[in-house]
Formats: sequence, structure tokens, C-alpha cells
Amino acid sequence: MKTMTYVVSILIFSLTLFSFGAGRLSLEFKGDENFYFESAKEMLETSDLVTPRYMGVERFQKPILFYWLVLLSFKIFGVNWFSARLVSIIFGSLLCVLIFVIADMFFGSKRMGLLAALFLATIPLYYRYARLSLPDMTLLFFLSLALFCFFKAHKQKADKLSRLFMFVSLAMAFLAKGFVGIILPILVIGLFSLIYKEKVFTFKEASLGILIFLVLVAPWFYFIFRTHGSSYAEHVWTREVLQRIGYGQGVNFVACFFKNLCFYIYNLFIKFLPYSLFMPIAVAESARLLSSNLRGGQDKRKDIHLFLIIWFLTVIIFFSLIPERRTHYLLALSVPFACYTAILFERVLADKTFFRRPGFKAPYYMALTGLVLFTILFVLSDYLTDGAVIPLWKAFLVIVPFLLLVGYDSKERLIMPVTLALALSITYISFTFSQPLGLLSNKMERAADHIRIYHEKGDKIGIGSHGIIPEELQAFFDVPVENVKAMYYDDGTPNLDTANRLIKFLEGANRVFCVIKRKDFEVFVPQDIKDRVYVIDRYYVWKRRIRFDGELLESLRAAGKTSFREIFQNEIYVVTNRKDR
Repeated sequence: MKTMTYVVSILIFSLTLFSFGAGRLSLEFKGDENFYFESAKEMLETSDLVTPRYMGVERFQKPILFYWLVLLSFKIFGVNWFSARLVSIIFGSLLCVLIFVIADMFFGSKRMGLLAALFLATIPLYYRYARLSLPDMTLLFFLSLALFCFFKAHKQKADKLSRLFMFVSLAMAFLAKGFVGIILPILVIGLFSLIYKEKVFTFKEASLGILIFLVLVAPWFYFIFRTHGSSYAEHVWTREVLQRIGYGQGVNFVACFFKNLCFYIYNLFIKFLPYSLFMPIAVAESARLLSSNLRGGQDKRKDIHLFLIIWFLTVIIFFSLIPERRTHYLLALSVPFACYTAILFERVLADKTFFRRPGFKAPYYMALTGLVLFTILFVLSDYLTDGAVIPLWKAFLVIVPFLLLVGYDSKERLIMPVTLALALSITYISFTFSQPLGLLSNKMERAADHIRIYHEKGDKIGIGSHGIIPEELQAFFDVPVENVKAMYYDDGTPNLDTANRLIKFLEGANRVFCVIKRKDFEVFVPQDIKDRVYVIDRYYVWKRRIRFDGELLESLRAAGKTSFREIFQNEIYVVTNRKDR
């Protein structure tokens, strides 16, 4: 097939996969999305293109590019959640095309490019963020584009346009999410150039590139500084720089590095399943290729192998050195990870005996078994939780094990990785119709539905527990959701002094609604107030974090059916001080 056919096919596949059900708030919702949705909406209403505002308050988190892109989407497609998420859908799809171009151009294999694009699109963490109204996918695209432009210029010395376009991409990455958009690419480029002992740019190219960067970046920063002055500068310096690097917080950076390194390796395995099952043999294969090249091998692709390894290791080491850790930082590994997974499967396609190696065969069987078992659990979830009849549409999911079986039995090994990616895609799309066992659903939708039954103008809404994200509830209402949560000390004992704000909120003269965990309601709310408020709904949601330690094992051993559920889930109360309308 021609290159354009591949590009169009990958683009259509990615756009379809990421768009399916993306406009529904009933699916998993990340609280930070509401910041960008509401801020872009207020920009549209006020025509202020300089200062993002959330509920009327200036919001200095992150530079302006993503706000503008969401605003543009609102202008074209209207103010709705699909429009807000369309920006990430588009950039997530474009990056799938870009990884195909990388593999085709530098590895000389359209087949590998197709596999890399399919793997990238179906990595669970990548799929999730390609459907969220957050700047991470925009950052990742421009960061990857900058590195692509650099490496293209490295391979084609006369390609001055790629060198200059690298600076355009760096500017867009910086405007998307700040300093990380230029620090990571510069580190990767610097280390690669140092190893190759290569002069990256001439003085003229560097000067022109920096000028282009400043022309693109400087205008908005000029206007935001002129409008807000020291308040903006102070926020950027304290929150975006000092707090993230842990300066002045007594951080032991050596202990922090190893703790964070374990955190990212663990989450890399979890968030990149099932492809992460192949990580050990992929690492071994890449080490073999690199070792062969370092000993004088004639592989013309040795520089791209080295570049991808530097990219991968730089991201891991950089974020491990920063005390503030987030699982979505691993998105920056998506491109080299997908490339090396595709390299592994390319080896399988080229060498028929490679499939029989235990290092590949075992994780492949594990991936197939896991997907089949998950599909069975998904189909039976309605019956297992509520005893409900299994919906007829779920019978369609029999295609997942069928696809995997076809891939396993096929003598044309290309079908094997393709069916694996397609089976994952079908599973993701199925989640847009039904969330088994309440997983991957918006935890606040049910609370919002019950509040809306009674809510009238002038009523207040609040959240009373740590771990309940106000923005997740805010997405359903135009009035501000107040944070009145009570807190615990580090040792887990309740800090009753922090309960005053919660108590004052529940005793308010106006009607109030509060979403709170049952445990916190029992601990922090005095009995006389409990007697005066109404619990209008109660339901269970999965805990956001479960600490797997000796205490958990002891709890599991002692658990009955009720307490077993409470180990993994929180019971949520929706309470109000007045039920009358």
C-alpha cells in the first residue's frame, strides 16, 4: 500500500477509537478537565483571550495554548464536552500518524509503522488521555514532533527546514504545558548529540530558531505579565517550579529518586498492559541490538535505536528526580515504548522461530488469557452485580476471543499483533456502553442526579471528604461546588478541628447538599446535626488508591462480605438539610 493509504487508515482508526462516547460525562472523568472546560467557556463569554478564569477567579496554571484550542473548538462545534475533548482526540490521532512516519522513515518499514501506531493508540494510559480535555496530549504531540524534526535533520544534514520547525514545535510544547515542554526535548537532544559528538546547529540556525521560539512564545507572556505582574510571576515560580522540584521542603533526593523510580516502573507495567508483559524481552532485544551496533555492527538504524533508548531513559530519570510524581508523566514514554514493542513484533514476523521462545510465548499467552477472562467478566458483570439479565449487545463481545484465536492460529504472523490491538479497541469501545462493576465511570454522576431532583437557585453544594474531587461534581452544575472536607492526621486519627467548616456548611441557613463518605459522616458530623439532615442517596464507589501492605492482607483475612467490600470501596452519602422544594 502507498504511504498515504496507511496515513489515512491510521487517522480514521484513531479518530474513531478516541471519539467513541467521548462526549459523555458518565464515563470516567478527570477533575482537572473542568478547569479547562470552564475557563475556555468564560473566555468565550468575556472575550478575554489573555487570562483564563475558573468560576470568575484567575487561573494561572499552565500557559495559554490549550485554553485557546478548546475555545476554538467551542466556537466551531459549540460548548459541550465532546468539543472540549476533541483537541486531545485530534492530537492523539496525529501522534499515531507521526509514529508511523517515524518507523517508515527511520526503520524503513511501513509494517512496523502500522504496528507502532496500533500499539500506541491502544496503550491504556494513552487511550485514556487521548479522550480527556487536558493539555497532556497536546504537549506530547509537539514534544514528539520536536524530537522527530531534530532526528530528521540529523539524518538529512541539508534539511534546514526541519531544524527550524523543531523550534516551532518546542514553542508549542512550551505554550501547552510550560517548562517541561522544552526541558525534556533539550535533554534528549543534548545527550544524543554528546554521544555522537555532533554539532547540533550552526550559530545562525540556533539564533534564528531562538528568535522564532521567542516570537511565538513572548506575546502572550508579555500581556499576562502586563495584566497581572508579580502575582503571575510568583505563581509560576512557587507552584510550577519550586513546589514541583521540592525546593525548601526537606526532600531527600536520593531516597526520592529510588522511590519514584520504583513508582514509575510499577505504573509503567500497570498502565501499559498488556504490552508491558513483553517489556522484559523487548528490553533484552533492544540491548542486543545496541550491543551489536556498539561492537561495530553495520546496522544503519543504530542511531535511531540509540535515540529511542535515550528518549526512554531520559524521561524515566528526569521524572524520578522530581518529588512530585504523577502516573500521567509516563505518557512521555509512549512513543519509544510503542516503537520498541513494534520492533519486537517485527522480529517475530521476520523470524518464525522467535515466537516459540519462552520470553515471548509466555507473555503472549498471558495477554490472550487476560483479555479473554476480562471479556467474560465484562459480559457477566450485570448478572454478577445486580442479578440483571445480560444485555443482548454484549453477545457481540464473543468477537474478542474469536479475534485472538484467529491471531494465534494464523500462519501470517502480522495478523497476530493486529488482532491483539483490535481486541483491545473493541474492549475500549464496549466500555462506552457499560462500565462493569462501576469501574471507569464518573463517580459523581449518581450524586449529581439526586441533587438535581431537589436543587433550586440559591442552594449550595459541597463535598465533605478527602478523595472526592470537587471538579468531578462541578462538571454537572453551574454554581460553585464548595470544598468543606474534614481531614485526618498523618497517623490516620481524625482532626476534629478541621470539621468546623463542614459543620458550619451543614448548619447553613440556605438549603445545602453535601457529598461525603459514610465514614467521615459518622466521624465528623455531630449527632444533633445527623438527626436534622437527610441522606437522600447512598452508593459505593471504588477507592482511588489502595495500599497493598501487611495491614491490607490482615484486613482481607478477617473480612466478611460487608467489610471485604469496604476494603476496596467507599460508601458515599448524599445529604441535605432540607428536602422540601
